[in-house]
Amino acid sequence: MNILVIGCDGQLGICLVKALILTEWHVKALNKTVLDLGDSARVEYEILSYNPDVIINAAAFTAVDKAEDNLFAAASANHYGVINLAIAAEKVGALIIHLSTDYVFDGAKPAPYVESDLASPLNIYGETKCAGEIALAELASKYIIIRTSWLFSEYGNSFFTKINSLLKSTSELKVVDDQIG
Repeated sequence: MNILVIGCDGQLGICLVKALILTEWHVKALNKTVLDLGDSARVEYEILSYNPDVIINAAAFTAVDKAEDNLFAAASANHYGVINLAIAAEKVGALIIHLSTDYVFDGAKPAPYVESDLASPLNIYGETKCAGEIALAELASKYIIIRTSWLFSEYGNSFFTKINSLLKSTSELKVVDDQIG
C-alpha cells in the first residue's frame, strides 16, 4: 500500500510518519517546502507520480490568530489546497484522510459535538477549515474527515511543550482551569 503524508513536518505529521514507517507500507512524506497545496499543478504532479492508495492530509494553516490577518494563506492551505488534493486523489482513486478541527464549531453547544452537528465557525481559521471539509465531501468519492483538538506531542508548539518548557524555568505555574477539551 502506498501512503502519502502531506504536512509531514508539523506536530501531527511528524508523529504519523514515525508510526507509519514502522509498517510494511510504502510511505512518502511531503512538507510545505516541497508541496504548496495552493499549487494545483504541483499537487496533481505529486499525487499522480506517486499513485497513493491513501493520502493523509495533516497540512494546514493552524495559526488561529494569524489567520485573521492572513486570509489568503489560511484559505490557500485549508480550503483551496483541499480542493486540489480531492481533484488529484480522484484521478488515482485514493482515499483521503483529512485532519480538520473542532474550530468548525462555535463552542456554544452545552454538550459534546457529534458528526451530524451543523458547523458554525467563529473565526477565519474555522471558516477555512470548514470550507475545506465541504469541498472534500463534494469532490472526493473516498474520504474520511477527522476533527481534532488539543493535539500534543513532544514536537511543535502545544500546551504540552509550553508547560514542559515553563517547568524548567519556574517553580509555580498558573494555568487556566475553565477550558474543556
